[in-house]
Amino acid sequence: MLEHTLIVVGPGGVGKGPLADLIRDDAIALDPYRLRKDGPRKDSDDPLYAPPKLRADLRAVLEGLGDCVQQLSCGSEKMEWFPKARVLFFTVRGEWQCLVLHGLEGAVAKAELYAPVLPALLALPGIGAALGNARVLVLNPSHESLLEMSDWADLESRTQQNVELRGDAQSSVQKRVGTIPTEAPAWRAILKTAAGREVKGWPFAEHRFKKEDKRQLLREARKVILDTHPDLAIFFRSGSAI
Repeated sequence: MLEHTLIVVGPGGVGKGPLADLIRDDAIALDPYRLRKDGPRKDSDDPLYAPPKLRADLRAVLEGLGDCVQQLSCGSEKMEWFPKARVLFFTVRGEWQCLVLHGLEGAVAKAELYAPVLPALLALPGIGAALGNARVLVLNPSHESLLEMSDWADLESRTQQNVELRGDAQSSVQKRVGTIPTEAPAWRAILKTAAGREVKGWPFAEHRFKKEDKRQLLREARKVILDTHPDLAIFFRSGSAI
C-alpha cells in the first residue's frame, strides 16, 4: 500500500507535465495511459499514449479471467472499474484513459488525473485505500483563487493563451478552453476538502519549458509550491538534486 500520493491538476497547458522532474526518484508514477483517437501529440514523445484498441483488448482479458466491471457515475464522463485487477478506465473530455493500480507499494506516488473524475475515483474503497494519504495540488494560472471566482473568464483566457503558446492545434485549444466550466467546479470542490492545495498565479506554463532553462524553472517552481504548502516537501527532490 502507498503511504502518500500527490495528484496534480489544473487547466491545459498550465505546466503539470514538467513537474514530473521535481518528484523524488523513488516515487511511483501513477499517470494514466491516454487512448487518443488522433494518435500521440505532435512535437512530443508522448510516452503515455496508447491506441484506443487497448481498452477493448484489456477488457476482454480481464472479463475472461472473471473480473466483473463496475460502471460508475461520473457526471458527463464515464468510468469503469475492474476491482480484482484494480484497473480503471475513465473518459477525459470524452476520450478514454487507463490507470493501473495493481500491486502498489512505496512511500510516495505522483499522479496527473482529470479533476472531474476525482470525487468518484477517490470514493472507491479499492482506490482510496491504495493511494494512502492523498493530496491534490491545483495549479491555477489566475491570480484569483478558485474559491473566490464569480466566473471562469480569466481562467479560460489564460488557458487559451497557454495552450496556443504550447503549439496545440486549434481544435485542441477549443477543447481545453471549452471544458473549463466542467473542470473548474471540480477544482473548487477539491479545495474545500482536506486534500486540496492551491497555488494561484501559477507562472510556470508548459510552453516556457521549451524555451527557457528547464532546471532553473523547476527550482523556481519547487520554491513557489513549498512556500505555499510546505507539507508537500515529502514528494520532491531537494533543490540541489534538480
